[in-house]
Amino acid sequence: MWGKETYPAVYYYYIEEKEAGISFFSERHKDYTIIISESSYAIQSLSPNPANSQVQIHYQFEGATSSYISITSVKNAVSNNYILNVDDPNFNIDVANYTSGIYVVTLYCDGESVESKYLIVQ
Repeated sequence: MWGKETYPAVYYYYIEEKEAGISFFSERHKDYTIIISESSYAIQSLSPNPANSQVQIHYQFEGATSSYISITSVKNAVSNNYILNVDDPNFNIDVANYTSGIYVVTLYCDGESVESKYLIVQ
């Protein structure tokens, strides 16, 4: 859902919307229009977590035309990317050959990073 709100800014007026990821600072009198979107893109679950052989990623990306998952090691920044089927909300990944450690699982939809979660591989 898209919303549109207009805020008048006054000297040193600061607005921050954490959920929408919007912030700005103004030193002059201006009107700002902020478009707020509620994303329907999300990693809903990683299971099991911690994992040692397989991990199932359950995600939601309603309306996306393309999507992929990136799994990046926190230790050495090595990354593996997996293209997702936009018609299937689940994806299984074999992590048996991954080095034990902490990984960041990031969901990308239509070329933009939309959410990240931690995965522990044992």
